[in-house]
Amino acid sequence: MHFGAVITAGTVLSGASVPGSRAVQISLTLAFFALMFAASWRGYWRGPVRQAAPLCAFAVASAAAYFFGAAFGHAWLGIVGVPWILRGPVGVVLLCLFIWLPVFSVLWSRGRKQVSERTGEPEHPVLGAVVGCWTGIFWGGLAALCVAAAGTVGETYLAVHAGTGAKSAADRVSYAFAKAKNSIALYPGLSFLKTWSPLPDSALRIAGKTLDVLGSRAAQQRLLRMPEIQSLVTDPAVYPVLSDPEIRRMIERRDVDALLSDARIRRMLYDETFQRRISALDLEPLLDSALAGTPPPLP
Repeated sequence: MHFGAVITAGTVLSGASVPGSRAVQISLTLAFFALMFAASWRGYWRGPVRQAAPLCAFAVASAAAYFFGAAFGHAWLGIVGVPWILRGPVGVVLLCLFIWLPVFSVLWSRGRKQVSERTGEPEHPVLGAVVGCWTGIFWGGLAALCVAAAGTVGETYLAVHAGTGAKSAADRVSYAFAKAKNSIALYPGLSFLKTWSPLPDSALRIAGKTLDVLGSRAAQQRLLRMPEIQSLVTDPAVYPVLSDPEIRRMIERRDVDALLSDARIRRMLYDETFQRRISALDLEPLLDSALAGTPPPLP
């Protein structure tokens, strides 16, 4: 089995594909309508401004984080030891949180609960309920996307660990999310979720091809003979790790869990110079050449 096919498809291709369930689909549907009703009820009493405040703050914070989050992360997160390759994504998340809170606070204070002192009833009940209904729909859709993303990760986890015979808590959680994702995909128009992934296609392709290369000794040898890779693996920070017999055995066994938990591998991956050199490589053509047994294309 080619691990690259498993990852790029985002589904379990080992014969253990997780099916959707009508019972789970009905349960998720009821939860969605319950969320809509709860949001409408809260909007009825809170008023439209307070009900929309979290969503509006999220929109403003997301836009700011999209344009400035990566620069923020690279400028400040190195001080606290965040790896270079993660500073951009972590900066986006942190800047979104930092902006969301003050914007939400301002909107919340301006939309203070509008209840008539004479009647005790809200002053804008219909508008608040309508806004609440639509915010409930949005948060329900966002929750469905999160479940789909977790389901994709769960299916990939189950595929990579297929045949091990282990039934750990991670297996059960992965199976539950995968079943929930494929249950949502049973709705008309949502079948694309069965193969949808939150990660870019290029990242999935590279991850899958990397695992395929690690699974073939011939492909590994071809990759290591390429000048771009030789200059990387002969680096003093990399060569002692990859030439270690224990590390070599892990690579030959395709034991990804053991590799990622090894302290030497983790030190190498956390090295900023190594991360910068990996990011500068046009890795996919090199992996394609290693798998096909042909010389890499000229730059």
